[in-house]
Amino acid sequence: MENDILLEADHIQMTFPQKGGELHVLDDISLTLRKKEFVCVIGPSGSGKSTLVRILGGLLEPTGGKLVYPDGKEPEPRAVVFQNSNLLPWLHTVDNVALPLLVHGVPKNQALAEAEKWLDLFGLGGFAGEWPNNLSGGMAQRVAIARALIQKPQLLLMDEPLGALDAMTREQISLELMAFRERIDATVLMVTHSISEALLLSDRILIYSGRPARIIDEMKVPFPRPRKPELRDTLEFINMSKIVRKKIFERESES
Repeated sequence: MENDILLEADHIQMTFPQKGGELHVLDDISLTLRKKEFVCVIGPSGSGKSTLVRILGGLLEPTGGKLVYPDGKEPEPRAVVFQNSNLLPWLHTVDNVALPLLVHGVPKNQALAEAEKWLDLFGLGGFAGEWPNNLSGGMAQRVAIARALIQKPQLLLMDEPLGALDAMTREQISLELMAFRERIDATVLMVTHSISEALLLSDRILIYSGRPARIIDEMKVPFPRPRKPELRDTLEFINMSKIVRKKIFERESES
């Protein structure tokens, strides 16, 4: 239904000027994001997934096509989590999380109290006064995610947020995201290279081609919510992983 649609990407194209010509990154990307759904994008490295995230986040203007808002207004706030945490090194952990609220005029005591709650939820309550360079990679990324969620975004965009982490930390934060998914009302689009992550977290998976990128397939994830970590051990989950993997490699060979 149209009133369930948060935004649509209508034939988005993106070309960057470069020496000796142009770099055609996105080729006719069309997609729909519905309110409160979780969508994962999977595709080869260097295919422009980060470019799409920046366009959807309003950080980059496409060279072709447009974003359409059926409600007549852009989703706000929009929050973006990148692969690097991008924490401000001169601010303590709690101040980094509170920053979006402070920018929007929330009184400092209130903003810091709310930031401490989010740090507690991510198991980082004891690190509120630490400097970012004293945090591990996993801790820093949890802080970055908390900084995004504290805004109560209508649209949350995550660009391979777990890609730089070790396998165990990545799995733990993935499970934390699964738990938070049941608490927040945001529409989420996450770029990932992990089929398991996509199946565990998302409602739909969009399969990306190589550059210039197109969406070459779409799959609905059949598992009901709420989901538990044990889902990954079921035969149905394993079979779905095989199906997604087959579609990715089949489509890549065709593109």
